Amino acid sequence: PPSKCAASRIECIHTDVMKYRMLGNPLVCYFANPFDKVIMEAVVDKLVESLREIPRELYVIYLNPEHRILFDNSGLWDVISESENNLEIINEMEIYVIYRFRYQPNYKSAHAGTEAITEVEEEEVI
Repeated sequence: PPSKCAASRIECIHTDVMKYRMLGNPLVCYFANPFDKVIMEAVVDKLVESLREIPRELYVIYLNPEHRILFDNSGLWDVISESENNLEIINEMEIYVIYRFRYQPNYKSAHAGTEAITEVEEEEVI
């Protein structure tokens, strides 16, 4: 029944990711390795900027995560679940990682080439 659902409204949006303006709602993003590294880097930056403007819960479900380094090296995302590193996995869509954004109010993003690098201003992180 709808009263038992944790998410009362789910919306699937099919649009140009670079033109999409995120609202200030909690968000779950589902990516099945849709972009090359350059576009994925821009998407990650856009997610972080949106979260910096309006802090909220945000999860990323990333299937066949070819560019997961963009999340892993930023220091802004916690891995909350991922598939086992199993050589017997035949279907690349069985490989996944799920991230939760770790909000840090004072950061600035900089890029060296196509690697995502995030510098956090000095602040005690607990």
